[in-house]
Amino acid sequence: SEALPPFPASIKDGYAVVASDGAGDYEVAFEALPGTTQQTLQPGTVAYISTGGPVPHGADAVVQIEDTEVVGRSAIGLPVVRVKKEAR
Repeated sequence: SEALPPFPASIKDGYAVVASDGAGDYEVAFEALPGTTQQTLQPGTVAYISTGGPVPHGADAVVQIEDTEVVGRSAIGLPVVRVKKEAR
């Protein structure tokens, strides 16, 4: 039998991250919502992810929303989020 969903899915709302990037301020590259296609996350960025959303390729952790803060927008208008706790 096939696993459902057929991809790793988030069990919480937050930001998909590359754990080795650590705490800090990052541009939100895209949103990973239920029903969307699994995308690829580049180091140095994060992706907003909601419960049931596909964990992006390249991401190896999800930081819960309570451990983040929206701090502004980048020069090109993308949201910037502060990750306050390192992902493990």
